[in-house]
Amino acid sequence: MFCLNFILAMATMVVLSTAASAQNCDEKTKGEALSANILACLIGESSQARQDVSERIARLVLDANLNGERFVTEGVLRGPGAQAKIRAEVSSWVAANPGDAASVYFVARPLAGTPSWLARHPKGARVFKDEENDLPRRLESYLSGTNSSFPEAKSLVRTVDSVGQGGALSSFLAEAVEGAHRVLSGNRHPSLALERFGLRDAAEGTVLLASARGSLESAASANFDAEDLFVTGAVVADVYGPKDDGSRTLSVKMVTLLRNGYAQNMLAVVDITRNDPTSPHGPHLIPMDKSDGETFTMRKGGRPYYVGVELERGEHRVVIKRPGSRDSGDGVISTSMEDLAMRRLDQAAQSNTVDIGGKAYYVLGQSAVKGALLFFAKDDVDDRRNLRDPRTVKPAAMAFVSEVVGGMSTRVRGRPDLGEIDGVPYHLEFDDYHWIVVRGRGDS
Repeated sequence: MFCLNFILAMATMVVLSTAASAQNCDEKTKGEALSANILACLIGESSQARQDVSERIARLVLDANLNGERFVTEGVLRGPGAQAKIRAEVSSWVAANPGDAASVYFVARPLAGTPSWLARHPKGARVFKDEENDLPRRLESYLSGTNSSFPEAKSLVRTVDSVGQGGALSSFLAEAVEGAHRVLSGNRHPSLALERFGLRDAAEGTVLLASARGSLESAASANFDAEDLFVTGAVVADVYGPKDDGSRTLSVKMVTLLRNGYAQNMLAVVDITRNDPTSPHGPHLIPMDKSDGETFTMRKGGRPYYVGVELERGEHRVVIKRPGSRDSGDGVISTSMEDLAMRRLDQAAQSNTVDIGGKAYYVLGQSAVKGALLFFAKDDVDDRRNLRDPRTVKPAAMAFVSEVVGGMSTRVRGRPDLGEIDGVPYHLEFDDYHWIVVRGRGDS
């Protein structure tokens, strides 16, 4: 990521420098619908953005809240150079954590309207909306332990009693990030979704797949959105227990990951609760050889779930539920590994194809840990009804094409390797518009 690491003396040059950063992020976030990614890009590339965001978050620490209380202690506040030290530490944190800073800034909001560095972005004027002006109050009350929607939240009033790496201020900033996520989740606001696990990577825009150079004139276009990644080919249900206040929507789907260079099919459980800006969460991965039960959470501090796998009438039955719930009925996911494997193959059969070495391959987008493209041999998929065990079908080739860097979904650089197809090595190359299948080994 390009970083402005120089200082220009002339005011007009500073404005031009900021504008150049906005233009750079215009291109990087082209087609981006997530406010967090737009903000994170600008924070990472614009010194003026980092300055404004740092000041707003520092003011959250230093200023009195609606109850006239501060999160910083009087002792620290009255110390020599204390405010400058707090601003310096916050500034360093913002520079190192643009994704987290973006989430806090989005909720805390600028104090004087949309800043110029954001307004210059094509979607900048739509990031902050008047109907969301209560978000700063909700964040302050969460951090003060007075938000009735989050009775478990502890008060951080007068807890910032030291400044320095790993000290009380660092802990407060971490809690502010968590508070921003929780407030947005409770607010059911759809415009901010952080992508910590690479989820939705393959959904960023349209992935165009051209056939191997010289083999076909046409190209296959595949547009992978959240529906393709987490709903189609998956089993989806609202999961809840008898004593729960509300439910969470979970998706379980078969995915393929590379382990020590070998493709392995697994099940991926993802929280895709609608209208929750912090969704999706996950994935929680379930190996194909699992034969017992375990309890897991989708994120730290989240509600626990139980997954059990057992062989029943020749099928590997899978149950995902809240601990203590029944194994069937409402609020429970009940399926089988075989069913999930067939659902994925059914989805592949509806996908576009690309020609590689004279053979046709269906192409699927996948979001699990990283965004990937999977290539399934068309003949194998079309013959899926005759398979003895659909769990064993794996893509003939796959490559990771996107990942999360600094809180932002980013296209993988270089030439993602596809491995060998019928003994011939292939890789992917990106030509600004298309992922193109090319002969030869790629980057390992």
